[in-house]
Amino acid sequence: MLFSNFKDTTSLRVTMQQVISTTYKYTSKKENAPTNRGLFHDFRFSLGYDNLQQDGISEAVGSLTVFLHTAGKGASCPYCGHFSHRLHSYYSRHIEDLEVYGHTLELVIKVGKYYCDNVSCPQKIFCEPLSFLARRYGRRSYLVEERIRSISLELTSRKASSLLQLFHITASSSSCLRILQQCGQHNPMHNKSIYVGIDDFAYKKGKDYMSVAVDQMTHIPIALLEDRNGEALDNWLIRNPQIQYITRDRGRCFTEAINRIIPDVTQICDRFHLIKNMTDTMMPEIEIHNRRIEAYLHEQQKTALKYVSELATIISAGCITRKILAQKMGSKISGALIGRITSSLRKRYQQKRKEVKEHNESIENRSKIQRVSQNQIRKYILKGESDNPKLAELYKSSPQIKELLSVCQNFRDMINGNTYDKDIRKWIEKAKATRNMALTNFAYGIEKDWEAVQAAIDIPFSNGLLEGTVNKIKAVKRQMYNRAGIKLLRAKIIYSQ
Repeated sequence: MLFSNFKDTTSLRVTMQQVISTTYKYTSKKENAPTNRGLFHDFRFSLGYDNLQQDGISEAVGSLTVFLHTAGKGASCPYCGHFSHRLHSYYSRHIEDLEVYGHTLELVIKVGKYYCDNVSCPQKIFCEPLSFLARRYGRRSYLVEERIRSISLELTSRKASSLLQLFHITASSSSCLRILQQCGQHNPMHNKSIYVGIDDFAYKKGKDYMSVAVDQMTHIPIALLEDRNGEALDNWLIRNPQIQYITRDRGRCFTEAINRIIPDVTQICDRFHLIKNMTDTMMPEIEIHNRRIEAYLHEQQKTALKYVSELATIISAGCITRKILAQKMGSKISGALIGRITSSLRKRYQQKRKEVKEHNESIENRSKIQRVSQNQIRKYILKGESDNPKLAELYKSSPQIKELLSVCQNFRDMINGNTYDKDIRKWIEKAKATRNMALTNFAYGIEKDWEAVQAAIDIPFSNGLLEGTVNKIKAVKRQMYNRAGIKLLRAKIIYSQ
């Protein structure tokens, strides 16, 4: 009856063998040993920090959790710097780190809380900081944040969030934007930039304008400012007194700020804008000799010119009175205008009939002559050549046009460095002597900024680099539907290299 609790003798025999047989005991120990301890069970992670020691590893499907603890026997108070050994308690801090063999990695660190014995410190209890691994209150390590930042700089927030999942990093689109905005909170310090270019761009066209500064030597944007003639620009110039050369366009906002903050700097006016301003100024003057007669008439004169042939036909048929002419013309032209047109005709009918006929023939002949376009005039000023016979005829027949084109070409050669005489003041006097109002006004504008223009002739720097940077900023704005703030724009432009 001793073994009455067993169901049968077979089960009793197996039990007794397990107790007595040494062979079965060896086999039993082998079977009871754990067979699936996980791939990372014996891994020892080295994070490169002496004050962190590993306690163990927990492996789940696609994820790893590494348990660590701090090896220090005390910590410094982050508020007053006092070192304390008096322990209060412990707590576990969870920090996400970079993936390991396709597994997400979470660090669970046992961190101590200590009493601050400094009487004057307002903080009585503080936590042991992990500033070498992550930000304060941060749930991601510096390496993970850098991975998120580098991918978000090159992609939109949604695309970055999707791509980060392939690296086993969980970050929403809002988190990507938030990290970028923290990155673009301030402009970086560039105290070594001596050759700088500055230009403005429209944040909201016609309303808000910002500025961008680029290092001319490295071609890297170094600052993105909230305005172009305000406090942000002034503060940036004050923080960078080492600048010796600044390239800019002819905008007065930059000129006034530079002269006010760092007057000793050498300002270089952009050559492209100088040539463009000159061609834009001279286009109307040369176009005057190229326009049709309609360009000089007001609306009533154009209306009269439009129906002058029809009026001449009616008058030639014998209808000379104002009333009859108005009836014949109907609503095409008013009676008052007919009276003004035919006032002299009614007095000298035969003579004016001949003049109207000659006038109509001259208009028809003028329309057959090849006109000179603005692009052809601009090409002639910039390159000194043109295949348009009308322009060649104007150049030979009009001494005024010849003088204007030669002065403009001389300015072009000076800006491009194709002449030995590079004194801009001599050209200014020559332009004033032409007595052409448009060219004279342009010369006075150059005279106000002659030092920067002379620097553009003597120094090889230009603002062309800024034009490309502004186009990049516009592309980034369009990518984010023109809703990117200054912090996000600064991060995308300055830190995305």
